[in-house]
Amino acid sequence: MAEVAQISETGTEAAEAQKQGALFSPEGILMLTLAVLVDLAGLIDLIPVIGNILSYGVDIFGLIFIGGWMFFRSQTVQVTGRAAGRMGKIAKWAKKMKWLRPLLIIGEFIPIVGILPLWIIAVYFELQQ
Repeated sequence: MAEVAQISETGTEAAEAQKQGALFSPEGILMLTLAVLVDLAGLIDLIPVIGNILSYGVDIFGLIFIGGWMFFRSQTVQVTGRAAGRMGKIAKWAKKMKWLRPLLIIGEFIPIVGILPLWIIAVYFELQQ
């Protein structure tokens, strides 16, 4: 019985280490750095007219590169309905997260809301999945 508890604790620790490993993988570091740069460039939105135009250019760049990366990355992991039903709480969280990514991307194109670090949050959640 103690061995089963030890194995489940080790499995949980391994899953947590894998999530943390995704953040510090070369892919994670590259995409988080790109997200930080795109969000910092989005601060140009504070300049009245020309800043809004340039900000849309930066957001389109982010949409192409970060959005494309998220699309291709999420296509590799698919969960069936029965498997999602078994996971319960995790499945509910995943259903909520499914709508979070599009909202974060749309939020980047709203002039004042685009100042928030939404690209960074989107990349972070993508790496955590």
